[in-house]
Amino acid sequence: MIGFVLTGNLIQLKKEKKRADKKKISLSEITVIIPFRNEEKRIVNLLKSITKSLEKPKDILFVNDHSEDDGENTIKHLLKNIPHQIIQLNKGESGKKAAIKKGIENTKSKYILTIDADVSFGEMYFKNIETIYENDLCILPVDIQSNGIYKIFALDVLLANSLNISANSFFRPIMASGANLLFKKHSYLKYEDISQHLHIRSGDDIYLLKKFNDQNINIDIYTNSNLKVYTKEGSSISEIINQRSRWLSKMRHVKDYYSNSLAFFQGLISIVFLSFLIIGWNYFSVQHYLYIIIFKGIIDQLSLLPYFFRLNKMKEWTILSFFIMIHPIYSLLILIAATNKKRLWKKRPLVDTF
Repeated sequence: MIGFVLTGNLIQLKKEKKRADKKKISLSEITVIIPFRNEEKRIVNLLKSITKSLEKPKDILFVNDHSEDDGENTIKHLLKNIPHQIIQLNKGESGKKAAIKKGIENTKSKYILTIDADVSFGEMYFKNIETIYENDLCILPVDIQSNGIYKIFALDVLLANSLNISANSFFRPIMASGANLLFKKHSYLKYEDISQHLHIRSGDDIYLLKKFNDQNINIDIYTNSNLKVYTKEGSSISEIINQRSRWLSKMRHVKDYYSNSLAFFQGLISIVFLSFLIIGWNYFSVQHYLYIIIFKGIIDQLSLLPYFFRLNKMKEWTILSFFIMIHPIYSLLILIAATNKKRLWKKRPLVDTF
């Protein structure tokens, strides 16, 4: 699997250098859609990022998903000198997918850029969007920022993104994040049908990706740090595991066999290595046992060095071996959490039952 990731990332770099024959996207063609629900505190960093941006897109559209706090007034206050719109979901409409669809129906732009309400970005972010080449769907980078011990939990996202890049290099992407996703409005309206999965409140990104993949629609992945948005890691281990279990549930509901196959082989490799360590305890001396662990750690570290260096994530790279060692246990906790059918998302059931 390490070889798959390393080779795939090298192929991705070559792909990114061969896009020059396409036309670039203009900010005048883009509407930014930002769904929000009870984001009064978390949305401040996003609003500050918008005010500091040196250039702005054609339209900025906020969609209120029945918020119960003062988030809407926070938007109006901090963006009072910046053109924007706020629309409301109607009674009977709810969830991020419905919010994005509502936003798309209220814009005439050629392109849609969805951003989560809790992200931030640099002052050149919107300007750098104009370095993107025209395509039906562009998956843009999201950086999860964490401190202290929580840095180790951001590694699963970095490794998953690395696997996604490799999966795209060999065949097609398996993940996308609605926190930073650009797509053609026409393609969305033609192929997406949220009625099939509207009862699952989350997953706007992965379902759209699945639909585009099924139709063999053109998709690009960008890893350029200039196109990155930032979001903060959860404030507790429980919150992090619940978030990851929600992501896992989305993948399970989508039933992407390519993605599931890669996840199966990755899990199988982890289980085999863990079993080897447990059984080997009875056959190897402590010295040889440590040699095996250290050798695997060195292979993992060196193989993924180019990827972490390119993302300027060298601090996370230094603890990579330790994370890989605890990954089977960490994954098991996420699997257990994913079996809970009563989980809430933004104070509502993650999946509506009928």
